[in-house]
Amino acid sequence: MLWIDGVKMPSPSELNVSLEERGDDSEYNMLGERVVDRLAVKRVIELSWAMLSAEEMALLFGAAADAVFFTAKFPDPITGGQTEAVCRAVARSARLFRMEGGAARWMDVSMKWEER
Repeated sequence: MLWIDGVKMPSPSELNVSLEERGDDSEYNMLGERVVDRLAVKRVIELSWAMLSAEEMALLFGAAADAVFFTAKFPDPITGGQTEAVCRAVARSARLFRMEGGAARWMDVSMKWEER
């Protein structure tokens, strides 16, 4: 369901796609009508995982940290199918659940991606 730069990532527990307008300065013209200067509509993808192993965590966070921008493939409500978009990870967080045999188990993992 989810890929970064062609590598399959662990499937998220939740995936939320929202649309945000960029450059949406608005003002009123001489007729009193609102005029909007919209440059683009961009996707913001919020992802969460309930629990990840140390290997899954390293794969996921490593892939989103290697470069500022990456190619992501994910389910898209606009197209009704899979979409590829160039994104950047603007937020990442995780809580350590416990150590098992020297390896970490992570919980409440979340990432927020913004389309370029």
